[in-house]
Amino acid sequence: MTGDLRDLAGRAQRLLLSLAVGIAMGAVGWRCSAMLHLGNDDTGMRGWGLFWFALTAGAAVFAITLAELNRRARKRWQASRLPRAQILHAAPRH
Repeated sequence: MTGDLRDLAGRAQRLLLSLAVGIAMGAVGWRCSAMLHLGNDDTGMRGWGLFWFALTAGAAVFAITLAELNRRARKRWQASRLPRAQILHAAPRH
């Protein structure tokens, strides 16, 4: 049972790192759009506009980060599966 719970491939680490980067970029998107006064109107919907802008930015960065981390992990895994080439020295000929 402990083998099922163990994450030997590092998937959880990649997910958590991508989530942290996505949340950070969502917060940056919120602050930037708030500073630029995007969605600034008198209807009271500014908060929802900022929320959706930040959510979209964070989700996009999360997806891009996760795809890149998965690509690197797959590349590292494939490199570990390839046999290393060995140079065989032939006996010198006389």
